[in-house]
Amino acid sequence: MGLLPMLNNVTDERERAQIIKYLNLSAAELDNIIREITQKSTQIIEKYPTHLTEAGTSGQHQD
Repeated sequence: MGLLPMLNNVTDERERAQIIKYLNLSAAELDNIIREITQKSTQIIEKYPTHLTEAGTSGQHQD
């Protein structure tokens, strides 16, 4: 997202349009990566539900 600060200094509209195009492309790629991580995490949780809940509570003291 290093392109965002560049928008403040751009005076040429064609260059501004190109930066916005790259920002949209980067945002779409990031969305896809987040979607893949979410899907894989969901699959793991569905496959190993008890392992994750046990790991989350192990080592905690009960008073």
